Amino acid sequence: MNKGHLLIIPKIHVLDLDELEDSLLLKLTLLSKKLLIQLKKEYNLDGYTIMQNGGNFNDIGHLHVHLFPRYH
Repeated sequence: MNKGHLLIIPKIHVLDLDELEDSLLLKLTLLSKKLLIQLKKEYNLDGYTIMQNGGNFNDIGHLHVHLFPRYH
């Protein structure tokens, strides 16, 4: 999508977010925050998007979260 686009992929195999245990969801969220802080240091971004596609829109068949910088 943009330079700095990251995919966060848990090792445990689940398809959708609602299948993930709450403790792992918290870890995923905290990792997203940590990576966002790093992206802000490395890139001069104007904003960011965190996105997770589920169900039939999950194109790789495994839970993953997109974190990508946004620019005007």
